[in-house]
Amino acid sequence: MNYEVPKARLEDIDVEEYKDPNAIALWTTWLLYAQVAVSAIAIVSGLLEYKLLADLQAGAFESTEAAEAAATASDLRQALVGGAQFLVFVAGGVFCLRWIHRMAFNARIRARSLEYTPGWAVGWYFIPIAYWWKPFQAMRAIWDESVNQAGSEGRESRGLLGGWWTLWLIVSILGNASFRMTLRAHEFDALRIASVVSIVSDAVTIPLCVVFIVMVKRLTAMQEYAHQNPDARVPDMRGSW
Repeated sequence: MNYEVPKARLEDIDVEEYKDPNAIALWTTWLLYAQVAVSAIAIVSGLLEYKLLADLQAGAFESTEAAEAAATASDLRQALVGGAQFLVFVAGGVFCLRWIHRMAFNARIRARSLEYTPGWAVGWYFIPIAYWWKPFQAMRAIWDESVNQAGSEGRESRGLLGGWWTLWLIVSILGNASFRMTLRAHEFDALRIASVVSIVSDAVTIPLCVVFIVMVKRLTAMQEYAHQNPDARVPDMRGSW
């Protein structure tokens, strides 16, 4: 059942407080696309490294010099790809967090009682243990409030949140495991396993970025719609999920 926004609530809205999210959303999506591209390159590079490790273990090179040259070239390629991944990850992470902050800020304009402040919507990503679930809860609260403010627009998209967070956890676990395994690996078999884990992590990163791009576009569009249509209907969402 749908309800009109209470008149008193509409009168409390300060439209001047609304901050346009489109520029941040655009930069965020571009950087996420860049991360998709870099991740694809990293997968190819990782596969080449895995093949090299297999060849080194099998003694497939004609001489020690040839093996060392191939290993040096592989290390350089991996270093360059890893550096590109790091730069894109940092830049993309900054803009993703800025976008989340902006979404939380705008959602609170007509919902001052929203549980998560813009600061904490971002801050929970840096709190040990809590970062396994609190960021998801914050995003869910922002999403639900944005849907409320935009009427029924986007309600069916809430399932994206579960997919996004599941992929995020998988990438986080795999990335951490790959890093630790690489540091501890000294034998070919251990290095190959670490390489496989890294490749899988890069592979899962691609759908993670794609899902988050969709989230950025839909949530930004919902908030823009709510801002341009302050009289939008607000559905009663209690118990509807």
